[in-house]
Amino acid sequence: FAPTRQTLLFASGVRHSINMVEQFKKINIKAEHIDGMTPAEDRDRIIKQFSSGEVQVLSNCAVFTEGTDLPNASCLVFARPTKSLLLYIQIMGRVLRTYPGKTNALVLDHSGRIHHGRCGGGFGLPRIIPA
Repeated sequence: FAPTRQTLLFASGVRHSINMVEQFKKINIKAEHIDGMTPAEDRDRIIKQFSSGEVQVLSNCAVFTEGTDLPNASCLVFARPTKSLLLYIQIMGRVLRTYPGKTNALVLDHSGRIHHGRCGGGFGLPRIIPA
């Protein structure tokens, strides 16, 4: 669905994030992981690589939920659960920023939270794509 999109992945934990990056790399997709313990120098380098397009998938665990400006990201992999509508919207906002040439965003919601009745009930948001 997103072969040319800059993709942000929100994982459920550090190990999950690292594993997801390993899986992307196995199929030759350039991916990197960042978590709260990533040294600042490495974090800055990885973010620059993502912003330049050198890295296509940037996976994280609880790092980019707020205060992050990566407007070139046009795909979101929501791979973590949440019961918080505010957190869900905050994470979704990472790919909704405007950017030259960006006309839309793709959200892959593996948590199922956007749909009614999925994973204990949705947030009451309408379905965009019929199930």
